[in-house]
Amino acid sequence: MRRCCGVLLMLITMTLCVCAEEPAQPLPADKKCSVPEDEGWTSQEKFVWHRVCIGETADFNKEPEYGGSLDPKKPDNWPQNRVLRPSFLETILLKDQYRRVLTRNGVDIVGARFVEELDLYGAQLGHGLGLSESLFEKGADLRFMRSTQVIAFDGSKFTGPLVMDGLRAENYVLLRNAELAEAALHNARIGAQLELTKSKVTGKLDMDGVQVGSSLLMGGAEFAHLILRGGSYRRAAFLSWLKGDRRARYGWSPSRPRRVSAGGRVRRSGSERRSYRRPARAGQIQGDRQARHGRCSDRLFASHG
Repeated sequence: MRRCCGVLLMLITMTLCVCAEEPAQPLPADKKCSVPEDEGWTSQEKFVWHRVCIGETADFNKEPEYGGSLDPKKPDNWPQNRVLRPSFLETILLKDQYRRVLTRNGVDIVGARFVEELDLYGAQLGHGLGLSESLFEKGADLRFMRSTQVIAFDGSKFTGPLVMDGLRAENYVLLRNAELAEAALHNARIGAQLELTKSKVTGKLDMDGVQVGSSLLMGGAEFAHLILRGGSYRRAAFLSWLKGDRRARYGWSPSRPRRVSAGGRVRRSGSERRSYRRPARAGQIQGDRQARHGRCSDRLFASHG
């Protein structure tokens, strides 16, 4: 009986995995969507579906009726007709009727507005998800989400928390030139690259235990309170983010000195591989003088493991 139950469980698991990994569709030559929109969707949601269904970017900034090119970092007077409901996004990403016709370009949206929290907790994505230059007024919950493709929030603004604890992403996670109130990536696993280049986090960025298979890039970024403990990274630009005052040699403000704990390991190739088992100055983590160009506006805790 136990053996039968085990075999049945294995078959169910394999079936779910196969469904999640269905190949994406090619771009339709006739630029026609084979699945009509739901009548319950708003006009802007129908606009998005008509674009992503044929493999095109749904770019609100290029459509005059949606207010033209808008900057999410200046959110005043963003029109109501840019609002997308989280339930709509979940439907096209996860409901078989719509998911099966998505192309290799995935879901790529520019300039959307979310007035509710984007909730994709535990979702399994088999297509790329791009929500660039968008406004998230209540943040996003991506805890324990699984994705085999790229996840991108380039140029977006989160006035609520972005929570990605337990995220399992096999590909790139991109938050370039984004602005966040706070973010968390507790024990996230990212198979390729995690990039926060030129981003700004006005609150806490907690990356405790994050593991990145390739590079962690933070060039030109600004953080008020960064926690980076117990993670591992193959190649990293940990301290090149700390831009500004050249006098802040070790990544803290001269008027507000802070210690940096480096109690783990930075994975490197060949003879460059080294580990740290005691508190260290920020400049020692990278093994060079990149930190002399840096500024941390508040607190920095960096422990790589």
